[in-house]
Amino acid sequence: MTAALIAQRDTIYVLAFLGLFAWVFGIDPPALMRLLIVAFAALALAASAALRGHKIRTVKIPRQPYDTAA
Repeated sequence: MTAALIAQRDTIYVLAFLGLFAWVFGIDPPALMRLLIVAFAALALAASAALRGHKIRTVKIPRQPYDTAA
């Protein structure tokens, strides 16, 4: 579940960044979209603070000794 939350946090980061980037460079969104952009940015920061210590852990598959005789 932690991996899914981290992936969702990254998706929210991208959406908030693209919205803020467009807003800064002259695309003037309606008031509701401005609120959504600010809410996404705040949600991404809150999720980042909550998930700060967690990382996606990969499973290490042990190497099979195929080169040794049976």
